[in-house]
Amino acid sequence: MLFSIFIIIYLTQCGPPDPDNPENQPIDITPAIDPSPESDPNPTPTPEPQPTSTTVKIEPAISTFFTPGSQLTISVNIANASNLFGAAFDLIFDPTILQFVSAQKGTFLEQDGVSTNLLTIVDSPGHLIVGYSILGSSADVSGSGTLMTLTFKTLSAGASNLTFQNNSLCDASNPSG
Repeated sequence: MLFSIFIIIYLTQCGPPDPDNPENQPIDITPAIDPSPESDPNPTPTPEPQPTSTTVKIEPAISTFFTPGSQLTISVNIANASNLFGAAFDLIFDPTILQFVSAQKGTFLEQDGVSTNLLTIVDSPGHLIVGYSILGSSADVSGSGTLMTLTFKTLSAGASNLTFQNNSLCDASNPSG
């Protein structure tokens, strides 16, 4: 049986951006002009850096053969996160092909030794609800890494898409959305 799993999704921050947060303000880059006679009278301004989107990706992203009864473990990885406090999403899959078994915390949210809470609920066959956050109100993390791993049991031959729904990433300035 052949499973092809590759999902990249752009997730939104919980709630509107905080206008008082300095990270949400535009960056003013003014080029330095050397007053010496050798300086260029028409310097080229330094372009403003473009913000990098936070992405969440399920891996492995390669096709793999599985037999019924085998286990499939996927990693939910995040890239370019800024001030992340938590993540929540629904994961939809074909319940005739896959059965959710377990979830394990990744190292990304716990990188500064903070406590976290990972909750999963199978709402209905083929519908997994996931919530993962840092406990406490002042901690957050930035960067890239593994949020969690999810393990599924293969029930029968076939292929199943894994689809994100109701996605949100929460930053520490607005953890409740």
